[in-house]
Amino acid sequence: RARTHPLTRPPVPSRHRFAQPVPISSYLIALCAGHLASREVSPRCRIWSEPSVVDAAAHEFGEAEDFLGVAERLTGCPYVWGRYDVLCLPPSFPYGGMENPCLTFATPTLLAGDRSLADVIAHEIAHSWTGNLVTNATWEHFWLNEGWTVWLERKILAQVKGDVDHARVSAEIGWKHLRDDVALIECGCAPDGQDFTKLVWPLSDQDPDDAFSGVPYEKGFNTLNFLEEKVGKEAFEAYAQAYIDHFKYKSLTTGEFRDHFEQHFAEAAPEVDWDVLFFGPGLPSFSPDFANVLSASARTLAQQWLHFDHTTSPPTSPPTGSMDGWSSQMKCICLEALLDAAAATPLSDPTLHALDAAHGLSATTNAEIRFRWHRLCLASDVPWIVADVLAFVRAQGRMKFVRPLYRALAASHAGEEARRVFVEAARGYHPIARKMIAADLGVVL
Repeated sequence: RARTHPLTRPPVPSRHRFAQPVPISSYLIALCAGHLASREVSPRCRIWSEPSVVDAAAHEFGEAEDFLGVAERLTGCPYVWGRYDVLCLPPSFPYGGMENPCLTFATPTLLAGDRSLADVIAHEIAHSWTGNLVTNATWEHFWLNEGWTVWLERKILAQVKGDVDHARVSAEIGWKHLRDDVALIECGCAPDGQDFTKLVWPLSDQDPDDAFSGVPYEKGFNTLNFLEEKVGKEAFEAYAQAYIDHFKYKSLTTGEFRDHFEQHFAEAAPEVDWDVLFFGPGLPSFSPDFANVLSASARTLAQQWLHFDHTTSPPTSPPTGSMDGWSSQMKCICLEALLDAAAATPLSDPTLHALDAAHGLSATTNAEIRFRWHRLCLASDVPWIVADVLAFVRAQGRMKFVRPLYRALAASHAGEEARRVFVEAARGYHPIARKMIAADLGVVL
């Protein structure tokens, strides 16, 4: 049963019926109720949100049909779910997206105004095949959902953007994310040590939420990319179609994936140490190469700013290189290169002010860029950024952003203020986010 909006509620509750003819796992069932409006962006795609947000969301996610069409061609399998709608949720939603069949849930932190963060929608659309149609049997094998989905997402984006370097930039950012998460887990800041850096988790009585990190996504993607390089792009893309066709409407384990892969390539199976691949802790035993001209340009500008920061006599002018026309991913790579350097030698206050003046970083509405800018400033422990960071973590609850920023605040001179703000804001976060942030900060609510 569901009631209509209270302002127009009839005297008798209305009744709504729905049917899902495609078999799904129970974790994919979701309901939403609220004051919602919608905009149609194609005959099978509609964007939903609150009336004040729906037009911005419809613009931001307007490429959904393009992503669907490319995904159908790549997988060799039609989209079986009928509708593909997106619901842009309130800011407390703790994830980038959730792939509920027919109705993806999405965070409003994707609303940058220029579709630059729509890769999350490509990811959720990819789940329509890898995750929803073909599903991991248990959470120990979560990488089968997420690794395959990141692989398909990047294939989709390379075709839609018409540039393979776009996917390589995304993969480079993903590799950095994996390195950071593995380092965080291994340093003892996350439970269960190295177990959760393995591709196949040894879950027993642990909460799967405690294992959540970039490992199943990016280590999973890099495992598949490694296998693709072993057999060749065309052969692996053909295998991906065979994999989806064989396992659709089913759930599977890592062992079943391995068996199917080896059977498919029976006459030319590559030499693979499967035990190391699936059960080895830490970073993969191989080092991927995602070199591309876009990332090289971003790192060059970062080096220019580092040179400026390190040059004190005689005074030099700030770098004149522009970020105009850069994708948000390129800007992120530049900022992450600066962040890596700041971990060893913090940037000076004048350099950060000059960087902000040159590129308008404090004024950006792009959450990915804002997140990295905040982390860079906190790594240099400048006091003037703290108010902006606290405003950002209060305004939204996406764990990708709030957890690292609270940890960075806690390690800065503003640690006590960060804990106080979290306690005040805690009830506004999703319960999962609230639990994880409290553990990060050592706060008992």
